[in-house]
Amino acid sequence: MDTTTLVLLLGINMICSGGLFYLIQRRMPAGSGLGMWSAAAVVFGGAYLVRLAEGLHAPTLLSPVCDLMMVAAAAMFLVGLRQFLGRPSRAWRSVAAGTAAYTAALAVALWSWGLQGRYALLNFTLGAVWLAFGATALRSLLRGDDPVVRAPMRVAAPLIGTLGVLTLLRGATIVQDGIGSMYGTTSGTVYYLYATLAVVLQSLNLLWMVFLRLQARLADLASRDALTRLLNRNGLDDRLEQHFARRPVQPVTLLQVDVDHFKRINDEHGHGIGDRVLEAVAGTLADHVRAGDFVARVGGEEFVIGCVGGEAAAHALAERLRADIGALRIALPQPGAQPVQCTVSVGLSREFASLDRWEAAWREADRALYAAKQLGRNCVV
Repeated sequence: MDTTTLVLLLGINMICSGGLFYLIQRRMPAGSGLGMWSAAAVVFGGAYLVRLAEGLHAPTLLSPVCDLMMVAAAAMFLVGLRQFLGRPSRAWRSVAAGTAAYTAALAVALWSWGLQGRYALLNFTLGAVWLAFGATALRSLLRGDDPVVRAPMRVAAPLIGTLGVLTLLRGATIVQDGIGSMYGTTSGTVYYLYATLAVVLQSLNLLWMVFLRLQARLADLASRDALTRLLNRNGLDDRLEQHFARRPVQPVTLLQVDVDHFKRINDEHGHGIGDRVLEAVAGTLADHVRAGDFVARVGGEEFVIGCVGGEAAAHALAERLRADIGALRIALPQPGAQPVQCTVSVGLSREFASLDRWEAAWREADRALYAAKQLGRNCVV
């Protein structure tokens, strides 16, 4: 397969991939990185097709513009990856600054070394950006930033990192042998063959990353309460199954927590304030549980905590929660209004060590909660 055909396939594939990314990103939240990837793929693919139209061996006044398009697109791919991973990025400012710096360097290269300098600069710049892309993926892997996309990062790091190395070597070859080594040679064909393969595989890899992220978001929506971000009933069931699947099994004590007089709070201050009370209570619960514990919202103002460590530890946790929630103050929007306070009642079960006992333990904790209400609320039974 000759170089012209490879460049044509490369350009078409990138433009099609960019269109697909655009369609997907319309349904994704802003800052997901897909918008950057979409623009990058279209710009990069367009640059290849323009270069092909003007003739690979016959540069014109459009050629430096194509170089700028490629450098800007490569920077957009890198910025998009950082956005996808939740890294701080100035997005378009970074791309604009990088492109401006490259423009200045290109003017110097053309003035000093002509076409050879221009092509060498292009390959050295693209190689550095691809290496940065691979390094970003590798750093994410080593740091364990996002376990959900760990597998595609294992593909991206060597795939794009190798493209970076080959592009840098291509730049060095241009410096040594001149621009005649770029096209129509074995090394040029090998480079474009690998670049085409890398683009196809990385396009699929990016789609894989998006699919895994969406799958994780759907799983999170299915297992977490929308208001408090605590586990919901489905998430609680899953968490219990995971806990009792481990060996050795650690016994669990259930705490049933209920906000006292919550209906009165809603009636007097409105559901908006009621939601803020629930969020504050949920935040306190989440802040107090340990790594092996778990907390879920199972009703309007009802929560369940699974405490690992014995009944004495569970009782101590319940008392801390009761005291700290009683100290909460939820501000009202009206100037000078007294903040809303709330208390909780807590019922404890006996500890249990098997999954088939958890429903009975929950009923036990619920009966203890009822007893706490009968004793006047704001207490632990």
